[in-house]
Amino acid sequence: MTSARIRHLIPADRTPIENILRGWGNFREDEIVVAMEVLDEAIRRPEQDYHVLCAEFRGRLAGYVCFGRIPLTLHNWDLYWIAVDHRQGRLGVGTLLMEAMEGEVRRQGGRGIFIDTSSLASYAPARGLYEKNGFRVAAQFPDFYRDGDARIVYRKEVTPHVPHPQDL
Repeated sequence: MTSARIRHLIPADRTPIENILRGWGNFREDEIVVAMEVLDEAIRRPEQDYHVLCAEFRGRLAGYVCFGRIPLTLHNWDLYWIAVDHRQGRLGVGTLLMEAMEGEVRRQGGRGIFIDTSSLASYAPARGLYEKNGFRVAAQFPDFYRDGDARIVYRKEVTPHVPHPQDL
């Protein structure tokens, strides 16, 4: 596993994150636009609606994860975006980001984390990452994104962090 350092988003991360998203060739232009709008909101209002953690490896941004509470739920969170620089693949950066996100969700009392993704073959590595990290398919919606591209919803139940009295 990599020795990447996990940290919070800073405004200078915007361009490297966009480059990571474009580097995969997996995301449509409209998807990248939405990802960048979400990122811009996270930069403007840190941790209001969107939480963003970044991984640095060898002095470069290696990936990021964006997540937040699901509105109108008490304890559920969404993983909105996760992307690792395609040149850093298979080094454990994605797993480190998933673990850091899960830790933050636990600290904030979260009980469930959900992920929506595509059924396309090009998303198989992402689905493998989710499954490797304990997420299981909760629902599928055929032809959701377009014909032949189902929406797959993953879910993982987590135990919220309860501080010990000596920690208070």
